[in-house]
Amino acid sequence: AAARCEAAPDKGSVPTFTLGRNRYDQSSFTGRLAHFREMTDPKTLLTTQAELVEAQALLAAYEKGDAKNASDAELWEAKRIVSAIIHPTTGEQMFIGGRMSAFVPANAIPTAGMLLASSPSQIVFWQWINQSVNVMVNYVNRSGASVDWSQVGQAYALAVGVSCSIAVGARKLVENGPPWIKRLG
Repeated sequence: AAARCEAAPDKGSVPTFTLGRNRYDQSSFTGRLAHFREMTDPKTLLTTQAELVEAQALLAAYEKGDAKNASDAELWEAKRIVSAIIHPTTGEQMFIGGRMSAFVPANAIPTAGMLLASSPSQIVFWQWINQSVNVMVNYVNRSGASVDWSQVGQAYALAVGVSCSIAVGARKLVENGPPWIKRLG
C-alpha cells in the first residue's frame, strides 16, 4: 500500500519527500484536489528549459543519494515541475499547448467562440476547433507510449460530427420551438 502524505495543502508544513509518491493523500478529496491544482497550474507553462533541466537533475541526484542539502520543499517543487512537463510513460517533454496546465488557457478562445457563434457555419467552426483542442490534450496526456492513429481518427471524426450536429440541432430547436424554449436562446 502506498504511504500517505498530508491530506490537504497546508502551506505551513511540507511532508517528507519520497520519490515515486504523491505529495498529497490521494485517498481523500482534498488531497486529490491539491494534486490536480498543482498539475493544472498555468504558471508551469512559464517554466524555462533551464529550470526543467535543474529540476530533473535535482531528482536524479536525490535518487542517487546525492541531494542531501536539498529541502523537502525544493524536492517537491522539482517533482511538480517535472510531473507537469514530462510525460510519465514516454519520458518526453509534452507539447506545451496540450499539457494539463494549459487546459484552461487553451480552451478559453474555443469556449468564447462557441458561446458567441451566431450562424450555423460559426457554430460548426468553433465546435471543430473545440474538438481539435480536445484531441490534442487527450493525445499529449495519453496513458501509453503507442497510439492507434486509425482509432484516434475515427474518434475525432465522430466527436466533431456529433458535437456539430447537436450544436446546430439544438440551435434550430431553440429558434423554432415554443416560447418557453426560445427564452433559452
